[in-house]
Parts: sequence; structure tokens; C-alpha cells
Amino acid sequence: MGTQTTVLAVTDDVVLPVISVLTVMKVVGVERCDPMIITQASTISQVPLDSSSVDAVLAVSTTSEFPTDKIYGEFSRILKPGGSVFVCTNSEGENVELQQTLQRRVTLAGFMEPQSLDLTSIRLPNFSLSVGVSSFIHVFSFTPVSV
Repeated sequence: MGTQTTVLAVTDDVVLPVISVLTVMKVVGVERCDPMIITQASTISQVPLDSSSVDAVLAVSTTSEFPTDKIYGEFSRILKPGGSVFVCTNSEGENVELQQTLQRRVTLAGFMEPQSLDLTSIRLPNFSLSVGVSSFIHVFSFTPVSV
């Protein structure tokens, strides 16, 4: 038996099926997890988890406004050193401005350069990103800032 990964999944949508989270996490190499899910995450001011308590965060973004700078800061706080943030975005209409916004937010939160994985080959069950829309996962590794 492998070690179970602690995963927090967040979205600004009302519904995020567990099977969709498990599918995406499997694609990025996380075989065993029991995800904690927060929907409508833009309405919270602080993620209700201890600092350095999560191995990975999956943010499912349906707009360019989510995740916000504040939420990226919370990801930085709750992630264990060496943890990763996976941002699943809708690539339809994706442009340079969206990429720059994403890059700026993760840089300010202390993350390294992103990598993108094309998710067009998988189907996210029961989730709007799967319906005829290309999706990408942007992977960010967390590096703690030395004080």
C-alpha cells in the first residue's frame, strides 16, 4: 500500500464532484488521496487548515478571476514544503493576458515556474470543463521562502 496524499481541491463553482478531483489527481500522478473539497472558495478569507498540512492543492478555475492573489497566498501557507498546486483552467479563449495573470499570482505567492499539461485526452466526469472544452493543468511547485 502506498502513502495517501493530502489534497485540497477548491473551485469557485457550486459543485465539484469527488470523481473529477480523483481523475485529475491520477493524471498528475497522485494515486491515493481522499480529497477535501471547498466550493465557492472565493468567498472565504482563510482556508480552514493548519499551515504546512497539505501535500497538494487542485484549483479548478472557470474564470480568470479565480484563484485570487489571496487564495494563492493561502495555498502557500497550507502546503507542505515541496508541495504542488495544480490549477485546472478552461483553455477556450485562453490568451496571453490570462497566462500573465496566472504567472504573476503564483510568483507573488512564492511558487516556481509553471508547467502545463494538456487535459484534452481525459474527461472530467460530471463537470462543466469536460463538455467540449479543452482544459489545461498548470503545475506549480512550492518552494518555501527563506526568512
